[in-house]
Amino acid sequence: MAKNRTGTRSFLVALVVIPFFLSLSGGLMAAPAKSGDQPTEIKILGLPMGYTGYTLSFGLTSIINKHSKKLRATFESGSGTFANQQYMVSKPEAAQNTIIFTNQTGIWMAEKAWPPLTKPYLDFRCITKSVTNPNTIVTLNPQIKTLENLAGKRVALGPKASSIWAQPLVILEYLGLKDKINLSAMSFGTIKDALLTGSVDAGFLAFTDMGDNKVVPIPATDELVRTKATYIISTPPDVCEGTEKKTGAWLGNDKWSLPAMGPTPAQQFWAVVAANGWWCHKDMPEAIVEEILSVLYEHIDEMSAYDVSGKAMTKGTMAKLPLPEDKFSPTAVKFYKKKGIRIGWPEVKK
Repeated sequence: MAKNRTGTRSFLVALVVIPFFLSLSGGLMAAPAKSGDQPTEIKILGLPMGYTGYTLSFGLTSIINKHSKKLRATFESGSGTFANQQYMVSKPEAAQNTIIFTNQTGIWMAEKAWPPLTKPYLDFRCITKSVTNPNTIVTLNPQIKTLENLAGKRVALGPKASSIWAQPLVILEYLGLKDKINLSAMSFGTIKDALLTGSVDAGFLAFTDMGDNKVVPIPATDELVRTKATYIISTPPDVCEGTEKKTGAWLGNDKWSLPAMGPTPAQQFWAVVAANGWWCHKDMPEAIVEEILSVLYEHIDEMSAYDVSGKAMTKGTMAKLPLPEDKFSPTAVKFYKKKGIRIGWPEVKK
């Protein structure tokens, strides 16, 4: 499962802000509809508590219930991005009323039938983006400067059957490094611990884009960079492009900026992304998708009340994902074009 944990305040927000909203609303569902009203029931499947996908999905639920007369949303905590996708695959009835929090690499994995899926699943469509996590390999060894320097080293990637395993793996395969590296699969927190104890030489970790390509570390990365001088290994644009052409994966790539933090120097680096957001089945009714987008578009500034990373959510970036247009809901495509919002990932200036 890919669990994109961003913003050091996500867990506190979940413990403090969410109970406050519950006390006002009386639960995760909207107030009962007035007599004669028949709002459509939908479910929003997020991530576990403590993760940005939890607080932002709860926030979307609350915003819909506060501002929409057409929808009544119920929030549910999921087990992870890939697990959310498996839920949709296993429950065909969810196609009509469920949206899930996941990212573009997880969707690509479903289309390629990565285990535990046994056949390709081609029916996911993107509604909108939430936040972007630049992902890349980091090390405490200043002599490891490039991906090629990882040959012969011990490198930790994310859990298998997750996007944070698949993303770096296809890149290392493209470079011919997969069989030259001692790979292991770990959670972000375990990767951080393994780097600090020296049991691995490098590990795949994540940051959160807070706007203008300025990033902050997710909690595991934050502890690492504030404890030891940490060096970020870039994934250059030509490597990303070559991997995408070879595999068909949607990686996205850009240059990011990290300020100096503790013993870690300020750095600029190239990285691929997990463009997280909310997805639906291709058969979700147009009226539901349009109402979700309309409400979020008008009230997107409210997302920052649920998670600090919500500050990076803007109207202009609602469709900023490294995806071809046909991977978006057709209703979403019409909405974005009407609003003049660019669809897809911008061309990278190398």
